[in-house]
Amino acid sequence: MATASYSLPPHGIPTLIPEIISKPFDTIQHKTVRVVGRVVNYDAANNLAFLAEPTQSSSIHLVVDTQLTDSSDYVTGSQVMLIGELEELDLSVHKLRGFTDSGNVILKARISKCVDRLDYGLYCKTLAVWRDFSEVHFSQ
Repeated sequence: MATASYSLPPHGIPTLIPEIISKPFDTIQHKTVRVVGRVVNYDAANNLAFLAEPTQSSSIHLVVDTQLTDSSDYVTGSQVMLIGELEELDLSVHKLRGFTDSGNVILKARISKCVDRLDYGLYCKTLAVWRDFSEVHFSQ
């Protein structure tokens, strides 16, 4: 009996927007992440969304390439969860009007889900517990 070998895409490591923006690009390039953010702006013509940390009114934004996802998830003010890969932001290709504190990274989203009812404070606490558990049980 022959067995098929299937390769699923990575699930994405839960990450917060400030963590992505503050890290040197070479440490996060091509990483698959899962991120929750509040939609600040959506540019449908260029397939770009700008996300901020849901609980903060920060000028730090994560730029998201939305080409592979459902545009109905990107309503301004809504909260979305995305899974995708981090790539270098090419400013010659992407015109970022008014969004200069975005770092040099873009999230190429492949999965999006509107999570307006998600308790973000509880999500962050759960993420901290998960990280502690992973550090104890899975670190080398």
